Amino acid sequence: MFVVFIEYSCHGSWSENGTVYIIARHKGTKHGVCLSYRPTEGTAAKLVIGDACYRGTQKPPDHHLVANLTVFGMF
Repeated sequence: MFVVFIEYSCHGSWSENGTVYIIARHKGTKHGVCLSYRPTEGTAAKLVIGDACYRGTQKPPDHHLVANLTVFGMF
């Protein structure tokens, strides 16, 4: 098995209308990405990762990674 580690550093973050936004930069190329996380219902959340932050009702482009997450376990 071959594992590749890719390092990013946090460039900034904020919370707006229940969504958390994180701007991260690739350590080598300095390419920036936006991670947004919004709890939906119960233990579920929506995660969007892309090259720009889409806020409010803006729909992210198709090339952005959109995932529905579920949290299991105890905090």
